Amino acid sequence: KGLVRIRHFGILSSTSKLQAATLIKAQLPAVAKLSVIIRPVVQDYNPLQCPCCKQNTMHRLISFERGPPQNGMALAADLLYAII
Repeated sequence: KGLVRIRHFGILSSTSKLQAATLIKAQLPAVAKLSVIIRPVVQDYNPLQCPCCKQNTMHRLISFERGPPQNGMALAADLLYAII
């Protein structure tokens, strides 16, 4: 039912697949090499520096060891309550 691909004849047959693949690759146009964009690495990264005002005003409020904690919602609510 529907379209059935026949793998036993033509370029998809197992006996002529290698020969057909090399002929097809030889007939294809050359592919242009992709240019690599190298971004400069920021060496002087300071996690305490604010990205807006460039002052050392950032403070770590909470850190997780491995992934989010089991009681993440309660912890976030407590943190928001402490900030407000």
